[in-house]
Amino acid sequence: MSSTAIGCNDHPAPLSSALAPPPLPSPLLFGPYEITPDQVFFQSHHSMAIVNLKPLVPCHVLILPYRVVERFSDLRPEEVSDLYRAVHEIGPVLQTYQKKQGLTISMQDGKAAGQTVPHVHVHVLPRLEGDFTPNDKVYEELEAVHLKKHFDLDVERRPRTQAEMAAEALELRKLFPHRQGRAEGKEGV
Repeated sequence: MSSTAIGCNDHPAPLSSALAPPPLPSPLLFGPYEITPDQVFFQSHHSMAIVNLKPLVPCHVLILPYRVVERFSDLRPEEVSDLYRAVHEIGPVLQTYQKKQGLTISMQDGKAAGQTVPHVHVHVLPRLEGDFTPNDKVYEELEAVHLKKHFDLDVERRPRTQAEMAAEALELRKLFPHRQGRAEGKEGV
C-alpha cells in the first residue's frame, strides 16, 4: 500500500523533509537493551520509532529519542520538538493503516508513573471503540505493576520473535519511505 493511499498527505509535512535522517547510532539502545536496526521503521533527526516486543494492540509502537535519557525533563528542547512531531506524523498514518477510530498516545515518565524501561518513550496505539472495557483499562495494561499482578505474560502477551518484529517493521517502513536513514553504511534500515 502506498503512503498516498493511506492519507500521508492529509497531515503536516514531515520533519526537516529536505534532509535525510542521520545514520542510526551504534549500538542502538532502548534504555539498557540493545535493539537491532530491523526493529526501526521511522527515523528523524533526534528520534526513531520501533515496533513493540509485547504490543497491546496491532501496530502498538514506541517512539523514542536516539539519546538515552530516563526522564522527559532531561530531553533537550530540540529533542522534545522532534519526538512529538514524530508522534504527530506517525499516529494518523497508523490509525488509517489499521482502519481504527482513534489513538492512545501515552508516556510514563519515571518509575512511579509505570515506566519500565529507563529511556523516554511514547506509546502510540491505534484504537477501536470497545477494544478495552472500560476504555481506560488500556492505561492499566501499560503499567508494569498491573501486568505482573494480573497477566500471565507467557500466555496473554508473549514476547514476539525477532523475525515477527522485523516483518512488522518492514511493513511499516513502506508507510514512511521518506523517513528511512542509513544503518551501518546501507541506505534504508
